[in-house]
Amino acid sequence: MKDLSSDNFGLLIAYLIPGFVTLWGARPLVKTVDTWLAASPDSAPTVGGFLYVTLASFAAGLIVSAVRWAVIDHLYHATGIPQPAWDFRKLPANMEAFQSHVDDHYRYYQFYSNALVALVFAYSTAFLTAGSLPGRGGWKDLAFLLIAIVLVSGSRDALKKYYNRTAVLLPPPKSGRRANAPPSGDALP
Repeated sequence: MKDLSSDNFGLLIAYLIPGFVTLWGARPLVKTVDTWLAASPDSAPTVGGFLYVTLASFAAGLIVSAVRWAVIDHLYHATGIPQPAWDFRKLPANMEAFQSHVDDHYRYYQFYSNALVALVFAYSTAFLTAGSLPGRGGWKDLAFLLIAIVLVSGSRDALKKYYNRTAVLLPPPKSGRRANAPPSGDALP
């Protein structure tokens, strides 16, 4: 396995950590997940359990990211963060700087917003399985609200910086070519 580096740190924070929060929230709903995450003095963690949790966290993180795209990205575009019209013909000449913007801003946006989705899921399952309503948890509700505010603020800021700084590298095209179509149909972050 590769050491932790800038090449894989972004993927770790964008998918694995929010995925783990999602798994944690799924514990009351899925007994198998509860078994994987259970820690008792009688049973030491196993390699198999670690592998299951890691793979399941990554898969859950990818699902959370799809939900983030469907909800949060579209919400942010509708509430003051316009989707940029970049000229991807300029990407090959600016690939290193572009990748730096992805690593320095977009991966953090993914973490903050994916973590928000995961937190809302975990918070919701906690109340659903307890049979109570939000607003009656005292300090837990306050903690959720404060963390959610920080994650929304951080994600909006990181997305704005990513869009603005990348727009310098890939300014909108002057022709009628569709700006958001990457060359050769490649998908970008």
